[in-house]
Amino acid sequence: MIKQRYKMNRLKEQLLEKMFIGDPEQAIEEIMEYLCTELDCDRAYLFEFTAPNRVSNTYEHCRLGVTPQKELLQDESLEAVRDWWDMLEAGEAVVLEDIEKYRASSPDAYMMLESQEISDLVAVALRFDEKLIGFVGVDNPAADKFSGIKDFDYVTRALTEASRYISTLIKRRDIAHRMVYVSYHDYLTGFFNRHAYSEFVAQKKDCRSVGVVYADISGLKRTNDNMGHAAGDQLILDCSELMNKTFGDGRLYRLGGDEFVAISVDIPEELFQKKTELLAQIIENASCHMAIGSIWSDAQPIELTALVSEAELRMYENKAQYYERVNRLSARSRYKIKTTGDESASQKDHPELRSFLEDNYFDPVLFIKSVSMSDYYPYISDLKTNLSYISDEMRDIFGFQSNIVSDLFGVWESRIQNTEDLALFRKDVQELLKQEKDIHDLRYRVTDKNGDEIWIHCMGMIRWNENRTEPLFFSGGIVRQEKDFVVDPVTNFPREFGAETKLRELQGKGELTEIIGFALNNFSEINEILGRNGADELLSRISKKLIKEFGNKFYFCRLEGMRYIAISLPTHKSDPEKMITRMRSVIHKTYAEANISINIPCAMGLMKHIEKDLSAQEILVNMVDLLEMAKRKPTMKYLTHSSQNIGLQKQKTQMMMELNKNVLNNMENFRIVIQPTLSLEDATMSSGEVLLRWKYRGEDIPPDIFIPILEKNRLINAAGQWVFEQAVRICKRILRHVPSFKVGINISYHQVLDAEFIPFIEKTIKRYELGGEHLILEITETHYDEFPTKVYQFIESCKNMGIDVAIDDFGNAYASLVFLLKHPVGIVKLDRSLIREMVESKEKINFISSIVYACHKFGKVVCAEGVETEEELKIIQDVGCDLLQGFYYCRPTESGQFYQELIKLQEKGDRIRDRLNELPDEAEGTFDTIYSRRLELL
Repeated sequence: MIKQRYKMNRLKEQLLEKMFIGDPEQAIEEIMEYLCTELDCDRAYLFEFTAPNRVSNTYEHCRLGVTPQKELLQDESLEAVRDWWDMLEAGEAVVLEDIEKYRASSPDAYMMLESQEISDLVAVALRFDEKLIGFVGVDNPAADKFSGIKDFDYVTRALTEASRYISTLIKRRDIAHRMVYVSYHDYLTGFFNRHAYSEFVAQKKDCRSVGVVYADISGLKRTNDNMGHAAGDQLILDCSELMNKTFGDGRLYRLGGDEFVAISVDIPEELFQKKTELLAQIIENASCHMAIGSIWSDAQPIELTALVSEAELRMYENKAQYYERVNRLSARSRYKIKTTGDESASQKDHPELRSFLEDNYFDPVLFIKSVSMSDYYPYISDLKTNLSYISDEMRDIFGFQSNIVSDLFGVWESRIQNTEDLALFRKDVQELLKQEKDIHDLRYRVTDKNGDEIWIHCMGMIRWNENRTEPLFFSGGIVRQEKDFVVDPVTNFPREFGAETKLRELQGKGELTEIIGFALNNFSEINEILGRNGADELLSRISKKLIKEFGNKFYFCRLEGMRYIAISLPTHKSDPEKMITRMRSVIHKTYAEANISINIPCAMGLMKHIEKDLSAQEILVNMVDLLEMAKRKPTMKYLTHSSQNIGLQKQKTQMMMELNKNVLNNMENFRIVIQPTLSLEDATMSSGEVLLRWKYRGEDIPPDIFIPILEKNRLINAAGQWVFEQAVRICKRILRHVPSFKVGINISYHQVLDAEFIPFIEKTIKRYELGGEHLILEITETHYDEFPTKVYQFIESCKNMGIDVAIDDFGNAYASLVFLLKHPVGIVKLDRSLIREMVESKEKINFISSIVYACHKFGKVVCAEGVETEEELKIIQDVGCDLLQGFYYCRPTESGQFYQELIKLQEKGDRIRDRLNELPDEAEGTFDTIYSRRLELL
């Protein structure tokens, strides 16, 4: 007792001495070293929260000869040690006297600790203002030299005492970090500030290339003036998020109230251009707007200040062009362009506009969104004062006396003479005011100043106050419909208005039955091959053949782009599925006649049992959504409209936003599961495939839904790197138990084409000290024939690192065989569809046997995917497959369950070896007998 009291007093003295070290970082490091020495342990360490439900090892000190773990224990999920965390929250210390006791109960924690050669540990909580912020712990403390017993009680008391000092030091450290952070960062966005920018520009001399994007927020002053500085701050945050989405991996600066600069050092020009294009695309679809200018250069020496100035100049040019295009209200009178000098003349051009903007509510963001749709005559309305400002063109064409109009909507109604159009207009306005919609989009007839009736397309958007109790602002535009509005000059099909008119006519008579829609595929490539005139000629031939074949059965119309609909006429009654097959055949033959070889010429959709209360425009919108979904499912002959499908389409849009947020937020709501692979040679688990899973609103979303969204929105590269690193961690832990184990990782073709992916792989396996022979990268042949050189280089780079490459989902007949011959992969995974076909006939078994034989002749290992029945298992054994994967053997499992099964299988394997050694001598070496016994024992 006296000895322990003496040791504790000495420990307190040492800890107190460390507290007086000026640098808190150094003080914490010295405490870690002291604890490691005092407690005679392998490792002393500190873990801190770095994200929700994630911790990172921030400090450690190791005994001489012990492998450091700090770099490998970053961003760890709390799920592996959830029960520890509950104990720490309750004020209890975590004392594991023998981790072997936790093999079955906590397999996640066991595998993590055992891979670090930890036999026992002690950890206590770190608290700051009563809040749990992490823990401090030690591994493998030594036993007492005299008694040979480990004194876990003393270790716990020592760590508890140390935690108080460490918490104080962390507070001092964070204050110091915060002071440095504030001096170099913008308080609102977290971007670097002008001070950091000046320092960076002065010091950065040694880069090979640099890309610069200069961005300026549109309408910040107006937002601050009209909606308050809180709304202005939110606008700044919204715009900064757009920059972060695309250039967050570079250096982001806020140079002024409304100006951002993104600087990417040593970035390939192609990648920089892709990021810039993506930023422009995101801005176009966002609720806020920025003008941007960009430049990339590798000219030496790099003159960063000059490049930033050039990017700024291009930004102002971009802003001028943008407002010239979308703002017929004379943007130059409101936005002072730096390169044009005196603006006084242009400011005098629209005194009424200046007066209106000074006295009425104006939402610049909504205005930009509403008028950027096309070359419209714009107008803006303050819904509180009921005053509107209309463009010069709108004033002159429709005979208004002034640009400022009182009660524009009431006056406008008087110009709509057609009763059906007037009813549509009033219904649409009522839906806006009832908050059933936020966008006005209508085509109708209105009289001009001469009393002539003309067709117009009117679009606009409404803005409500924060709690949506009062409409504030309306912004929109009007455009006259030209002659091709009625008839498409290329196909001679009626355009969208013709479709709406026909739909309303049939609805009125109760004769609207079904609508077939189709969208032509690969037309951008066809335009490149045939040229614009040749492509138009192909469209003309398709339309003529469709009219000849179905002209008395359907009313054909062309919608936007390559989308078409065929409205069934009341005189025609037939099987719509047969009609779809015949239409597809007509299109396919016409493509073939033009020497265009496309397996799936069009995506097709069918709308039946159309709801009576749907407007013609709503029907067309639903058809467009249906065709978009059909294009994503090319193997389906057609997709049938249903409220469930349309709801799914809308849900996918919401998913896209949530996916983007989760990826940027350190892969929140993502996790890894593992599907084991069985070796058919000896019935042992030879490898496992890591699979990505994502929870959305508490439910698991199938990968075939969220993976394409990740790819489409260019999030797959970031997600793929995270998956790869998780796979490497899992592999390291498994190798302690199964030294020959391999982990498979699915790779998207976007990652194969990513110039940064191979360097990332090299860096990651080096950091984790993992041999490449333990990894398998799985690719499919889809898209890869478009980039054969890059695919070959990717596979060769993997082979140079010892990493094997597998063809996944092998089975698309000739294309797969060509891919197999072309690329030096080591493993071929037979697609589930091939396995199903083998069950159907002896001929198909023989065909697939020949594929397996060919693979073996080329020295490739063959894995059968998706094996679900005993019959399928028997067949793949007979055809000579080497590996098996599927539900018959094991479903994908959570990591904890997988580790648990691995531990059980390891124990079973030990028993199997013992039992096999007991087999009679005559059975030794007989593979069938040994294999049968193994399967029986497993």
